[in-house]
Amino acid sequence: MKFKLLALALAAASVFCFAGCGSSTNESSDSSAQAEESSTEEASAAETIPAGDFTVSGDGTVYLSTAGGTTENGNVPVVSASSDTQIKQIGINAHGYDGTMMAYIYIDGSFADKQQLSDSQSSLDLSGESLTEGVHKVEVVQYTGDTVSADNVATYQTMQYEIKY
Repeated sequence: MKFKLLALALAAASVFCFAGCGSSTNESSDSSAQAEESSTEEASAAETIPAGDFTVSGDGTVYLSTAGGTTENGNVPVVSASSDTQIKQIGINAHGYDGTMMAYIYIDGSFADKQQLSDSQSSLDLSGESLTEGVHKVEVVQYTGDTVSADNVATYQTMQYEIKY
């Protein structure tokens, strides 16, 4: 008897949960389409670093940490991998960054990640082209107003790591 009541209650709850799923208004679909378009524009704007002649600027420092060392003082640490490695993580350490701005991280000019750096330690995933053998350039950029543009660069740092098979 308890089992039948429980089954009936679950069935009724399911009906109520899914009853609103089929109905939608044009207004809600329009706003979701605008939100999707906005996020697509932001993603496409950040896919590569904006063209510009950047120099180290802004407050704070950032460096990469790997099993082969760190990028502090201009060092280029070696990351061991093989040609069939799919993903590898390295550390990214920031000190004195403005935590109110997002930091865009580019590897060899291509967007790799977006993180909120301040006085923090996190990781950066290396995959695909960023795991090919050779030296790779990492650029960390914060933009004023979070608008991705060479005219809005507030902080710029660059470093390198090397992949060896």
